[in-house]
Amino acid sequence: IGESDFNNKRNASKHLLTYLEAKEITSTSQLTENTLDEYPVFAQKRSPLTVKNEIGFINGFFTWLKKRRLIAPDVAALRMTPVVRITGEDLQANPAINLEDWRIIYTEVHRRIKESKKNKRLHPSVYWWTTFYNYIMIMKNSGLRPGELRRLTWRDVTIIDAGQRSKSDERHHYIAELNVKRTKTGEPRQVPTKSGERFLDLQAFQQDYLDKYYGGLHQVNKDDLVFANYARCGGKVVSHHQYKKAWGEVRTKVANKLKGHWSSDHNYTLYSLRSSFIEDSLMDDVPVNLVAQMTGHDIKVLMKHYSQLDVRRRTLELAKLPIGQKKDDTKKVINLFD
Repeated sequence: IGESDFNNKRNASKHLLTYLEAKEITSTSQLTENTLDEYPVFAQKRSPLTVKNEIGFINGFFTWLKKRRLIAPDVAALRMTPVVRITGEDLQANPAINLEDWRIIYTEVHRRIKESKKNKRLHPSVYWWTTFYNYIMIMKNSGLRPGELRRLTWRDVTIIDAGQRSKSDERHHYIAELNVKRTKTGEPRQVPTKSGERFLDLQAFQQDYLDKYYGGLHQVNKDDLVFANYARCGGKVVSHHQYKKAWGEVRTKVANKLKGHWSSDHNYTLYSLRSSFIEDSLMDDVPVNLVAQMTGHDIKVLMKHYSQLDVRRRTLELAKLPIGQKKDDTKKVINLFD
């Protein structure tokens, strides 16, 4: 079980226990088909999607009790959990980020990196915000879930040099192919992304940091986590909670400048980066089956969540090369550990 699933089930268990205690239910023999009728009201401060997921977990728990005959037979034959209706607005709980808002967000992250650099003693802060910047950039360009991204190792990353950007721009365009092995669905998948340069910069930054502050005692290698925190966690990846906290700080700082998504009043979340990748890809006419394959989504679920798209935002195709660059079949794989 993944960290996210574990935390969700733990929270659902706490909420269920609180609810049952308030109703003075201490034994499974007291459960009836109406016990949870008031649960949606009890949980009204949480989003409908969260409540729906909690009830799904509770339903699984009740099924486990039924199989062991810990619920009265006449009750076990009945439906014991309420139905939570989800609206189109609820499905936009993690709205995609429009281009203007995205620029405001990553500019604020850049500002924090620059501020941290002014004080040499704040080098752990520089490391954190630089890592966070690359984390959100790569998530937005790959559509990976937070847990999938945090578990990624350098062995799972292949960098491809797609050649010179244009005749007038000698810089090269780098593509990254990600092998996502541990996924929510249990099915591994390959994800191409335009974030090759981000991976190259991040690896170089990590090694420079280790050389400068730890005397080069560790060399970044294939088995290291891509988002390892060498400044505070000894090479381990920080928790999803820390990433959520940092995202919340940034979002709060620029809240009055953000326009928000055209179809949702919800705040942007870390999962909005994944939503942005999906929505941008669909609006760029990337085939829906390919988007579903890259993101690990069921096609029907994908279309249900993203049936209303912002037709004002049509840009380049996902796999299209930068303006001015000609297609070149002679691509070179970059070995990160030569």
